[in-house]
Amino acid sequence: MNKARGNEAFGTGEYGQAILMYSLALDKADELPADSPNSLFPRDVIFSNRAACFLKLGQHEKASDDASRALEANPDNVKANFRQGLALHAMGQYRLAMPILAKAHE
Repeated sequence: MNKARGNEAFGTGEYGQAILMYSLALDKADELPADSPNSLFPRDVIFSNRAACFLKLGQHEKASDDASRALEANPDNVKANFRQGLALHAMGQYRLAMPILAKAHE
């Protein structure tokens, strides 16, 4: 539910509100037992979405951190790869950004 609210807030440009909703969704996911299905709370998607918000707000280090956490959960998350590359590029870390952006492009 908080993930959906985060998506709505992102869609209307309310990035701070979206960050809050995604953070609440992650908190709720952390309360679930370790053996519960993760499909209701896809952590990689939520981290990737929150990274997009941080990018929109110019908070590139936080965006990079969230993209990294998304990729830890799911290395094949294309959006997380793309957002990681964008964050690194924005921080002037071009040599690190280029292969990540190329991977996202594939």
